[in-house]
Amino acid sequence: MGYFCINPSNLISGMMRDWFLGNAYESIDLYNFLPKEMEI
Repeated sequence: MGYFCINPSNLISGMMRDWFLGNAYESIDLYNFLPKEMEI
């Protein structure tokens, strides 16, 4: 349908991972993805 939705679970977990590892935060696009199992 072409909608862009932000998945808060992926965003927060990705940012927490980077925070724990001491990495710089990435853009939302890099955190906001569907795992291969969920792609249609």
